[in-house]
Amino acid sequence: MTHLALSVTPPEEEGPAVTWGEHVTDPEYQTAHQALRDLRLN
Repeated sequence: MTHLALSVTPPEEEGPAVTWGEHVTDPEYQTAHQALRDLRLN
């Protein structure tokens, strides 16, 4: 699975507008996604 993110840095800023964290594996992403779905269904 590929996860994409787009970011635009404002002209007055230097460097990226976002800070990237650690890579999330597919199983970690799917577990978190399923947990959110379960919360919404209850």
